[in-house]
Amino acid sequence: MSAGVTAALSTEEATIVATIGIIGGTGLENARPMERQALTVARTAFGDVMLSEGSTGGVDVVFVSRHGASHETLAHHVNHRANIAALRDRGVEQVVAANAVGSLRQSLPPGQLVVLSDFIDMTRRRHEPLDPHNVGHLDFSAPYCPRLRAALMRASETLCLDVERAAVYLSVDGPRFETPAEVRAFALLGADVVGMTGLPEAVLAREAGLCYAAVAIVTNLAAGLSHGIVAHERVAVTAERSAPAIWDLAVSAAAIADRAACCRHSP
Repeated sequence: MSAGVTAALSTEEATIVATIGIIGGTGLENARPMERQALTVARTAFGDVMLSEGSTGGVDVVFVSRHGASHETLAHHVNHRANIAALRDRGVEQVVAANAVGSLRQSLPPGQLVVLSDFIDMTRRRHEPLDPHNVGHLDFSAPYCPRLRAALMRASETLCLDVERAAVYLSVDGPRFETPAEVRAFALLGADVVGMTGLPEAVLAREAGLCYAAVAIVTNLAAGLSHGIVAHERVAVTAERSAPAIWDLAVSAAAIADRAACCRHSP
């Protein structure tokens, strides 16, 4: 565990063995160094998933990279069902996802970390459920786990991280970036940030009965809000700078949240 996370946990907290699943996006394609770190292949009904497993400061971590170690998997090809099934089958009960996002508000500048609070699904491809017999009528009054969100915000305070406490995430298919007209429309709908991989992941996590929360890193102002073009290379560099902070935030939140009764939503 990094010095930042170690300092964030009291002696009592550091002795607790918690477990967290971390799903890394752009900028967090690879797991941070851990104790007893090992790569394993999880075989699911939806495909194989590479997992990086280890422990850090009393927290067991199971890490999944959405895009692969070298960002070889584009957003519209991410196998969300396999990723969520692999974490569920590994016994993970709480998941923190990292999302690189474009900002729809000038008040959310590049570099800002955000704990997501709600979402708008603008993807066009309807996802298949994990269980074909599940009717799928799940409640989403609280789109992200309130218990895990609260732990993330508490951890951000302890780690002295500047984290926006709420934002509405709008998900598109990608892999192209949005047009200025789309950006204006998304803002009118009430969205604060836009990304390509947060859905159907959040829905599948609910179907799997997982506590799921997401931390977004604003990598750029969306098209029409800045003077330059939106380039993936610049997006990746901004995301990479925040990767250690997001990792520390997720691990610290796991140690805090694990002591409370899990608020998993049963599908």
